[in-house]
Amino acid sequence: MIARRRDSLADALRHTYGEWQWRSAAVWAAYERWSRGGDGLDFASYRVALDLEETACRRYMELARQA
Repeated sequence: MIARRRDSLADALRHTYGEWQWRSAAVWAAYERWSRGGDGLDFASYRVALDLEETACRRYMELARQA
């Protein structure tokens, strides 16, 4: 039972870490679009990407504390 819970937590950690990295890459892509003379919509996309990356980071951090 404990091994199954540990494996489940490890899987969740891998998944949330991957999501965090994916969201981080999305931030950089949005920043590139905005920094190359993008408009207000590009800046809004960048801000949304930042918020999503922060949420993913917090999810990973919460799970890492349980490990």
